Amino acid sequence: MVNASQRGRSNQRKGGYHERKNGKRLGELTGLTFERNLDQRREADHLGDLICKDADFPFVIENKYRSKGNGIPAGAWEQACRTAHKTQQWPSVVYQNGRVAPRCRVPLAVIGRAQGGHDLIPFGTADLSMEDYAELALQLMRNKRF
Repeated sequence: MVNASQRGRSNQRKGGYHERKNGKRLGELTGLTFERNLDQRREADHLGDLICKDADFPFVIENKYRSKGNGIPAGAWEQACRTAHKTQQWPSVVYQNGRVAPRCRVPLAVIGRAQGGHDLIPFGTADLSMEDYAELALQLMRNKRF
């Protein structure tokens, strides 16, 4: 039987693996460098699980993995929103359930902003593929540099 301490270490190991994997994939898609935030265990609502080296990257990234279930884990979006408020970035959650491809939850308003529009739907969210998420981030970065 597995005790709570062993289960906790196992969960940390799995979380670290998925953070490294998703950071590498985002790096491949964007050409940017992502690192794990190693301070995340010391501080509640830290600066996100993955941190981009480019200060113009528009999202705070919470990374979540669970072996079963459908959709985003409970409380993950709220955590991303609290962290985004602290960092003045857009919230995002990269999540994966079992063997399905990772998905990325973002506010609908950010999609309008990327298209040069306004934040027309302030409370809605959209779940994107990792490829679409990377392209959205790059589009926001291009718009910011003008």
